[in-house]
Amino acid sequence: MSSLNATKVRPISMLKQLMVPTGTRAVKIPLGIYRGFKLNIDFESQTQIYLGLWEFETYPYIRRALCDARWLIDVGAGFGEMCILFKRNLRRVIAIEPDEIALSRLHLNMALNGISDADIEVHPRYVGAAISAEYIRLDDLQVDRSQPGFIKIDIDGSEMDALESGATLIAEGSLQLLVEVHSLNLELSCLKYLSSRGYACEIIDNSRWRLIIPEKRPTEHNRWIWAEKQRF
Repeated sequence: MSSLNATKVRPISMLKQLMVPTGTRAVKIPLGIYRGFKLNIDFESQTQIYLGLWEFETYPYIRRALCDARWLIDVGAGFGEMCILFKRNLRRVIAIEPDEIALSRLHLNMALNGISDADIEVHPRYVGAAISAEYIRLDDLQVDRSQPGFIKIDIDGSEMDALESGATLIAEGSLQLLVEVHSLNLELSCLKYLSSRGYACEIIDNSRWRLIIPEKRPTEHNRWIWAEKQRF
């Protein structure tokens, strides 16, 4: 299956290149789930965040997690917008992001929104089962497993390694997960892994309007799995 985001002709992008300013700047987001936040935006690559369209398909699920979860583990936290969203709702937030540039922007965005380094637990590491100072396992993170939690995973191809590093947490916890998948094989593996552990899974596909307003993605197959622990 080819992704809607693999569209070759990008008229919106061509028009944007002629109109938008270059470089990053701190702006207030006017639309979408991050409305009201101050974020450092590079309009050449992040206009959709500003307009409330970036990963728009996931917003109903994120809102559900905001209602249910008491803590967040953001694996591949990027520039930190989801961490800021959850921290504003007075939840414990753990951000995991190994990229130095992304980490710098994450801390800058936190400061823009009045969030200190003490408010969000940040790990500059990869997530996985490898025994290395550069890696951390989900099972090693100290969260209250008696409380419902939310795990977001967006790490460009290492989804299964991250899930397997949290085998006990996933089995014992009452969790909701949002996993971005980057190949069909990975998608099927993640679905099988989570389903076999008592999670109801749903595919979140790209909207049809992505034919007109696509997102730039590194792979053709790019969508999400929403998984929620079944309650019997």
